[in-house]
Amino acid sequence: MSEAPQMSRRISQPSVAALESLTTLEHQIEKFESETSEIESKLSETLSKKEFIELRNSLRQAAGFLEKFQYVKVDAIITAELNSGKDEAKTRRKECNKHCDAIRDRHNEALTLLNGKIDAMADPA
Repeated sequence: MSEAPQMSRRISQPSVAALESLTTLEHQIEKFESETSEIESKLSETLSKKEFIELRNSLRQAAGFLEKFQYVKVDAIITAELNSGKDEAKTRRKECNKHCDAIRDRHNEALTLLNGKIDAMADPA
């Protein structure tokens, strides 16, 4: 008896394009995470008030970039019209959004800490 031919699953071109876009977005999210970790590591350093303010400004800018990225890039991945790669694309887009939300939470925590440090410091004479 001969073996039945194995079926290989083909993914449509729109699905391939969406999945490739998601891979690019996932790499960018890793960069956002790395930048956030770098800023967080500076929170425990002994810095001047001016340096903490500059760090806060950098953090606010990073938060703004992340928000724009999430709402313009991640949410631009449309999965409703996909067939063969729809489930994977939906899952990965959802994970990208969760990851962005988690980074945003870290930004908010760091901003709260920075604001407390800045408020506790005396203005330079």
